[in-house]
Amino acid sequence: MIKKIGFWGAIFAFLLFPKLVLANGAPFPPSNQYVTETDQKAVIVYENNLETLILSVNFKGNPQNFGWVIPVPSKPEVEKSEDELFTSLKNLTTPQTKTESSTVQMLGWGQKSAEPPLRVEVVETTKIDIYDISTVTSESPEDLSKWLTKNDYQIPQKATSIFEEYIKENWYFICVKIDLSKITQTEKNQLKTGHATPLQIKFESEKIIFPLKLTSIISEYESLAPNSDSEISGLTHLPQLSFLIYVLADGKKNVSGFDIKYANWVRKDEIEELATDSQGNSWYQPKTSKMYLTKFYSTLKTSEMSSDLVFSEADSNDPVGVTKTNTFINIILSVIVFALVLIILLLSPIGLIFIILTLIQFITKSRTSQIIAWIFQILDVLATFLVALLIAMLGLESLGRQYSSEAAGYTLSLSWPNIAAISAAFILLIAQILILYWQYKHQKEFNALNKKDNPETKADNIFESQKEK
Repeated sequence: MIKKIGFWGAIFAFLLFPKLVLANGAPFPPSNQYVTETDQKAVIVYENNLETLILSVNFKGNPQNFGWVIPVPSKPEVEKSEDELFTSLKNLTTPQTKTESSTVQMLGWGQKSAEPPLRVEVVETTKIDIYDISTVTSESPEDLSKWLTKNDYQIPQKATSIFEEYIKENWYFICVKIDLSKITQTEKNQLKTGHATPLQIKFESEKIIFPLKLTSIISEYESLAPNSDSEISGLTHLPQLSFLIYVLADGKKNVSGFDIKYANWVRKDEIEELATDSQGNSWYQPKTSKMYLTKFYSTLKTSEMSSDLVFSEADSNDPVGVTKTNTFINIILSVIVFALVLIILLLSPIGLIFIILTLIQFITKSRTSQIIAWIFQILDVLATFLVALLIAMLGLESLGRQYSSEAAGYTLSLSWPNIAAISAAFILLIAQILILYWQYKHQKEFNALNKKDNPETKADNIFESQKEK
């Protein structure tokens, strides 16, 4: 079996202690509470102007209930993702939501007020595990800040100006909230040890976007020190955050300020097998036979998070972080493999039996012996065909796999030694068929000559010629 593509390095870590793994964006704890991010990790899949964003943010802090705001350029679909995806990606590299009435406020969010209505529209609300999620739009950054404040978010002054930039572009805001007072002790313990339900967000976008600008507000929380009785202990100062982002798209991508740690093509089946959803289906089903994976990494100060990340096309699809092979060594290795496979097949029972039967065909004069030899030779050729087919299937890493109509565009993981092994098997098969054909012609000519020189044939010919006279 050919080795799987060696592009996978460690992607997502759930083993970091006490961290809260949740969705990306910016943290908004209640007043006088402390929470901040330590790093962000993400997978982005982009096809046909549809972006699928799976985000993991590590937090430290001491809030009793807190939430996040994630801006996206169009109306999103928020679903539950699975831990299996993160585990599979880690191993390979070194969902259905219930929508409630949009007119009802989320559980534990805000109270009724006699003030004039805020220009904030709650487009959709949903609950996923321990999350209360609300998708909102607004015509006013001030009203959005007030709405968040009423719902127990602590809004720094910087956030309002960032909201204004998004509102001008008609973006949506995904507000995710955890209420620690309303979850079980088991779920609280999971949060302390860094375990929470990953979220998947889908939205239409003309470009591949990673919302980053709003994350910069964490610098305004750093003056809040954690309390000794906090449920989740944390840091007091974060000069910078690390970002690890994987992008699956139609080609290699670039983004300013980030280093490319790995880049290469990934087959459709490899992507589909990373994880399954709660219904047992693949976490993602690519529309094409392969996608290009680009791995980005950077460490940024909050002052450097002045804009969202917009990924652009790279100049070429040259791989990065992939071991390059030596052509000369490949040729030598292929010749050796070809010779070994051919010799092994010739010295195997299949090869030896065919050689013996061929000798019998040329030595024996018995018609019966020749017919018997023919039968076993044909069976031997069929056996050689099955062996060649098996070697080809193993070489193509497709044993037992059913190909669909798009198989012509399927990316095969094929190395030079594999090609040499397959070639040796089929060359032996072709040689056997040619020997059978040559053997048939030889016997036909030999039998015709013997028949012409036969005394009975000569007597019949003389009799026929005299009769005609």
